[in-house]
Amino acid sequence: MSYAQFQEHWEQEADKERERYDARPVSELLADIRAGKYGNYYQIWPSLGTRAKLAEAGSLLFSILESPADYLIRYHCAAALISIAGVYADGYRPEQLSAHKTQRVTEHLEALRKKVQA
Repeated sequence: MSYAQFQEHWEQEADKERERYDARPVSELLADIRAGKYGNYYQIWPSLGTRAKLAEAGSLLFSILESPADYLIRYHCAAALISIAGVYADGYRPEQLSAHKTQRVTEHLEALRKKVQA
């Protein structure tokens, strides 16, 4: 399989996964995330990010970002949190909230937590 074929397959399967998540209630997505079921193509995060409210998902997303979960899980979780909190225009980027090796993640998370609580 060539890289182009792999990429096409990935995108097709990701689209299917996103459709499945979008068809389910946010409460079920949150239950999956609590159970460590994130899907195969990271599509649970954008589905959640476009539909969840900060009050229902915020604390769970912060807990994942503070956890030792794999980087890509934290990255996509951060993108969902940024979307839900509406702080992209404020300069927040997923890597700032997830890349412990290159970013001051703890400081950024604390600043975001204070911002969304205000």
